[in-house]
Amino acid sequence: MSRGAVFALAGMADRAAEVIEQSTGARPKLFITGGDAGMITGTMLGHGEIVPDLVLRGLALIAAQPN
Repeated sequence: MSRGAVFALAGMADRAAEVIEQSTGARPKLFITGGDAGMITGTMLGHGEIVPDLVLRGLALIAAQPN
C-alpha cells in the first residue's frame, strides 16, 4: 500500500513536469521534499532535486520580510 502511494506521487510529479514542458517548451526543475523524498525521486522517470528543508527555507524567507 505505501509503495503504491510512492508510485502515485512519482507518477504525478513526472506527469506534471511533462504537461509543463509541453505547454512552455522548457523542462521544469522539480524540488522534492519530505521524509520519503529519496523513495519518490528513485521511482520517478525524470529527475527531481531533493531539498530536505524546503519548507523551513520558505518560512525563513517569510519571517525575514518586513511587516
